Amino acid sequence: MLLEAIPYPQYLLWLLATPVQFYVAWPFYQGAWMALKNRSANMDTLVALGTSAAYFYSVYLVLTGHAEQFFETSAVLITFIVLGKYLEATARKRTSNAISELMSLAPRKARVLRDGKEQMVSVDELVVGDTIIVRPGEKVPADGIIIEGHSSIDESMVTGESIPVEKQRGSTVIGATINAQGSFTMRAERVGAATTLSRIIRLIEDAQSRKAPVQRFADAVSAVFVPIVLLIALLALLAHLLLGSSVTASVIAAVAVLVIACPCALGLATPTAIMVGTGLGAKHGVLIKGGDALETLHRIKQVVFDKTGTITNGTPEVTDVIVIAPVRGAAGAKNAEKDVLSVAASLEARSEHPLAQAILRRAKPKDKVARFAAVPGKGITGIISRKQYLFGNAKLMVAHGVEVTDDARRRMQELESEGKTVMLLADKRLLAMIAVADTIKDGAADAIAGLARMGVSATLLTGDNERTARAIARQAGISDVVAEVLPEQKASAIKRLQKKG
Repeated sequence: MLLEAIPYPQYLLWLLATPVQFYVAWPFYQGAWMALKNRSANMDTLVALGTSAAYFYSVYLVLTGHAEQFFETSAVLITFIVLGKYLEATARKRTSNAISELMSLAPRKARVLRDGKEQMVSVDELVVGDTIIVRPGEKVPADGIIIEGHSSIDESMVTGESIPVEKQRGSTVIGATINAQGSFTMRAERVGAATTLSRIIRLIEDAQSRKAPVQRFADAVSAVFVPIVLLIALLALLAHLLLGSSVTASVIAAVAVLVIACPCALGLATPTAIMVGTGLGAKHGVLIKGGDALETLHRIKQVVFDKTGTITNGTPEVTDVIVIAPVRGAAGAKNAEKDVLSVAASLEARSEHPLAQAILRRAKPKDKVARFAAVPGKGITGIISRKQYLFGNAKLMVAHGVEVTDDARRRMQELESEGKTVMLLADKRLLAMIAVADTIKDGAADAIAGLARMGVSATLLTGDNERTARAIARQAGISDVVAEVLPEQKASAIKRLQKKG
């Protein structure tokens, strides 16, 4: 109705369709031209052919005085396909955000020893063989080997192990992990693009750049499909002419073949499905690599789970408090557990160890601590109310002459077999054991059981140690465990599982 009130409406439609055809659709023409130079054809070729046929035939109709035209056909086709590409780009942006977050984990500066002097340099200036000093709380700037000192390092961002790993001379350290306690000197073995973190980022980028199988299939088929479409369009034109149709009707039939062959459905439907699927996954904390993963999802027989933050909550919590002897001066046996936790929290309030947060989430520090000292690889000591307390592992107890009975050691082994880290509290005698572990998420076991009912088996694939991994797997109802696998090795591990069928 509106167009009828406008003089020469076909010219207005021509004007509006032209920028869509030659500006918005320009990338399709570029893609088609590149394919033509390589003597092949792809989806861009089909888009360029179909929309150009509709557009230029409409121009011919306008110039020859015909009222009908098909500008809206080419414009709508281009709009839908470009919309599909936009939706696909939106889905990819989510993965790009994940890559940006990974890149932000890398430290910017490193403390190196050069010519006998300590200096701060950009991590980009590091070279293999550099001697680097790492202090408590700092990120390790490169992959390397400790040549002096010892510490505990939080490697959860790379290996998935929630408990800090003890490191000493000769131990390997991974770039971007966090030094929890103690200073050490290391020799850089892999820097820049060769580091573990950089390899992880490249794995994600490679996965992101891959097309969905249906899109790769469409490109492969296009090489054969385009000549066939052109032949069918020519046959349609000739058939209509031989059957006595007008030239206009015959050309319309040929153009219709080219327009119908334009892959509008694939151009819009595939990216839309990918966007919705990846969007729902992201909403539930699942990063889907791309369309190929979605397309094969219905055929899965086995699901591989990471441990930290997937099956477990990702943060250590106090799971057991075993009181062996009451804290002297405490309010009585009834409050023995509370008193033990209070002393432990008071000591840990000044500690930089990640496990300290588990204690502090369970109890509040009440007492002032004097002469606090951290003993790397063993634990901490401090004086509360003129009494020295020790809080750490069995090595710390032995170093201070505290007896750890056979019964206490058996109980420690039982807790450790469940994947828990056991810390001992003592004054001149052993007072208590406090076990800390990364607990499984509510509903994790139910989800694994649900998969089993669907005929889908589950595997736990983690960088954590074998003992902890199997303990978590037992709680979640997973029988198959692959432990102590670094991130760059996980793809190979999954390929091995795929070969097994």
